[in-house]
Amino acid sequence: MVVQWSNELPLGKIVGDVAVNLPNSVWEMKDKPFGSIMGDMVMLPTGDVLIINGAQAGTRSLIINGAQAGTQGFEMASQPCLFSVLYRSSELIGLQFMTLNSGLVSRTYHSTANLLSDGRILITGSNPHYFYKFSVEFPTEFRIEAFSLEYLSPDKANIRPLWWMSQRKWVKEDDLMNDCICWARKVDPKIEESFLRTLMAQTSWLNLKS
Repeated sequence: MVVQWSNELPLGKIVGDVAVNLPNSVWEMKDKPFGSIMGDMVMLPTGDVLIINGAQAGTRSLIINGAQAGTQGFEMASQPCLFSVLYRSSELIGLQFMTLNSGLVSRTYHSTANLLSDGRILITGSNPHYFYKFSVEFPTEFRIEAFSLEYLSPDKANIRPLWWMSQRKWVKEDDLMNDCICWARKVDPKIEESFLRTLMAQTSWLNLKS
């Protein structure tokens, strides 16, 4: 058997979606706008999912950050995934994936993304090498970016959720929801709330895919 390594292998576009809170739910397979791997997925206060970083070619790649061709790690990824994707499960099929503005920094491997309390996404890191390397096509990356989404635009100010730090322990059995961040907005005739604990996401696209 011959094993061939390549950083130009095309990556699949298929992703799986399941409603884990509903009984008897089944997986639905959907197509992203482009193939990618080793990206990060961040749950947003709107209930949507931001897919960011990664690569678009190789054995594996990413969505927010990452590459679009090649192999996960080992300096074998190519075509950095500079465009983030917003996944809106409540939209009609065909409208659920929306490609967002391009970033400037290639983050092909082991980047991180974290939802900040003001609604922005903090993005940092990437190192597809065994040690630190800086004079290569995809160098070890220490730059930090803040990604702002549509709900932070000035024209959304009148409907933008307010946020506060919760001092209440919501789950008695453990502290998973302790000191969480809450977003709330009035949606006539009701009030809509989102409770999120802003944990770091790292290579979560790979984790959710496997």
